Amino acid sequence: MADQPIKVQRDYLKIVCYAIAAFEALHSLYFLLDTAYLLISYTNLYTIMAFLGTNVWVLTVVALSVGLWKRPLLSTWPISSGGPSSTVA
Repeated sequence: MADQPIKVQRDYLKIVCYAIAAFEALHSLYFLLDTAYLLISYTNLYTIMAFLGTNVWVLTVVALSVGLWKRPLLSTWPISSGGPSSTVA
């Protein structure tokens, strides 16, 4: 038993962070399409602000995904993704 090589363990935290990134991207893109439809249907200050806020959210998700891919941001991803997810009903 002691002579057997140590198996390479999967990094489950990184896998979970990639799953969160994928779901956040889908959620933000759905919300972007929803606000774009509302902006086309009813143009007022509320829909303009919602559309601009959604654009910022999509860019934040893209930036965090690139940061997760390029270098590990495992400690900041759950914190950053929790904020926008908790504010959208």
